[in-house]
Amino acid sequence: MMDYSGTAITDKYPMRALCGKRYDNGFPFDSSSGGVPRTCFEDIVLVPLASWIFLVGLVGLIVFGLNTMRNQSSSVKSPLHRLVYRKKDAATLRDDGLLEKDGGNSPSVVSPNTWGFRHTKLASSLSILYSLLVIATLLMNILEIVRLYLADRGAGLLPFTLASIVIILVLMHVPLPDRMLLPTSALILTFWTFALVFTSVQLATLGKLAKIEPRTNTEYLNSDQQIDVGVAVGLYAIEFLVEGHRLLKLIKRIRQ
Repeated sequence: MMDYSGTAITDKYPMRALCGKRYDNGFPFDSSSGGVPRTCFEDIVLVPLASWIFLVGLVGLIVFGLNTMRNQSSSVKSPLHRLVYRKKDAATLRDDGLLEKDGGNSPSVVSPNTWGFRHTKLASSLSILYSLLVIATLLMNILEIVRLYLADRGAGLLPFTLASIVIILVLMHVPLPDRMLLPTSALILTFWTFALVFTSVQLATLGKLAKIEPRTNTEYLNSDQQIDVGVAVGLYAIEFLVEGHRLLKLIKRIRQ
């Protein structure tokens, strides 16, 4: 948007480190308006807070993991995700009631068309879908950050979110001792929870600023950022539900 002299309206906005030129930079950093914080505060403190909590928890998880591997070097390791379908071994099938005799003493596995095998294939397919959702979340955050920089608005400390999501992708797929699966899932769920809450606040702030700072004729319209952040909120909500379900299943398996 230009004024009568041809100067971009955004050029008249106050400049603030890490936040570029924004309408609400003229207000105190930690102030609020209409019950929501300023956009600069959100991008530097609120939204990245989910990542800082996650990274602190990750340090504790690493320490716990090192102690676990030192005490149980021969323990079975498996990833949280099973992306490749594998037939269950005889012991697991016997426990699931899917093992039958073929007339002698040697066991034979029932047909892969049974419910148990279909369920395993379904679980693998859902794991792949979950991974794709996390990758989509990473890409949406990258898109928002790039567009903020192009609009000369700065991205605060939002790149911390990218680092956390990449680490989560790694944790989801690397083999871990069985004792680490539960705390790892709990840590991932913690990140999705805080990311969902804090990003929802960010979306509410953008809604409040829609008429005050629409950013017409800029590289990143307020409405465009609302769409990007709204998609991220939706992805976080799905990931929260999926990880919560997986955590409950892990707890149930441990108690059996």
